[in-house]
Amino acid sequence: MVKQWYQRRVRAAPNMLFTYMKDKTYTVYVEEKEAEKVVQTVMEFDPFTYEFCVVNHGPDTAKVVFRVFLAPDRYSVDFDDRRNDFIELDRFVEEIGGNEEKTVTRKSEDSSVLRPESITIEEIKAGNADKTAPCGCGWPRNLLIPRGTNEGMRFQLYVLLTDWDKDAADSTSKNLTASVAYCGKQGKIYPDSKPMGFPFDRPGGYYENKGEKNEKFKKWEDIGAMVKDVKNSSFTEVIINFEKRSD
Repeated sequence: MVKQWYQRRVRAAPNMLFTYMKDKTYTVYVEEKEAEKVVQTVMEFDPFTYEFCVVNHGPDTAKVVFRVFLAPDRYSVDFDDRRNDFIELDRFVEEIGGNEEKTVTRKSEDSSVLRPESITIEEIKAGNADKTAPCGCGWPRNLLIPRGTNEGMRFQLYVLLTDWDKDAADSTSKNLTASVAYCGKQGKIYPDSKPMGFPFDRPGGYYENKGEKNEKFKKWEDIGAMVKDVKNSSFTEVIINFEKRSD
């Protein structure tokens, strides 16, 4: 189902991502004292966009879950050890028409693993903040991807596509909008019936001579072997560069 995909950045080649350190100024309020400015150095990354080229070979429209993961590109003789490297970057649902080839784009800032934007005191004072505060659950927005290295660190980006009509926990489960991947929805059932971390939540492999007396479970050697067997998945190489930038 997955034909190919790549990541795009305005001033860089596809599959090149960039991180850097930045000074951020915060306003801190302590009881009845005057507000103070605090400067903290944090890591940031340049926003990027996924592009997935997908083909639906069936005649009917399909609701597809995109499960996106990232891991450092390293060799391991044991895929059970290797699978624990993968972190989930995003999970979202997209409709693909029957017999349609479609390029699906997704911005990094829309990731369902990220916590909502924080509400500031200034926004509250100005009356610009929603009365219902966000739950605050999710991954920090500036730490979606690892730092990488100055020379450029190699990673493997993996995507698995599954059927949302089968994966939705119940009929009320929506399309994995907002910050639901790590936390779910407050007061509601977790929307995805698949376990957290799926498909890397279990040993990876296949059965040789399945259904016969001499059937045997064989582990995949690497992510390439997994993709070869799991046709609705794919992977590509990504390089993350850590840059020293001046303000």
